[in-house]
Amino acid sequence: MTADDVVRLFADERRVRVFAAVALGATSAEEIAERTGLAGRDAVGALRRLEDRGVVVSDVDGLAVSYDRFRDLARAAAGSGPSPDHGTGDERAETVLRTAGLPGHGQDERAAQG
Repeated sequence: MTADDVVRLFADERRVRVFAAVALGATSAEEIAERTGLAGRDAVGALRRLEDRGVVVSDVDGLAVSYDRFRDLARAAAGSGPSPDHGTGDERAETVLRTAGLPGHGQDERAAQG
């Protein structure tokens, strides 16, 4: 999937609203339609497209965002490889460690001010 494909997937407001509803806990098409205010047909169509791309999945508990797939698509669209694993086992700590060397974060910022 290219960056353009990811942008197109989320360029439609209905798909964004459906994705957000699932991310916030909607577990069925009916709940999505209720939470988003979309017509049932529009909610189901948007949901189907998100499921086809694998960013929303269905299991025994209902619908859920596949955060791993979403993260993979975002990374692929950005042209970056997998993030390095610093071995902390803590996702928040890993995020800090990944961003610490970026411009505007940490040492680079202090050096520019000094």
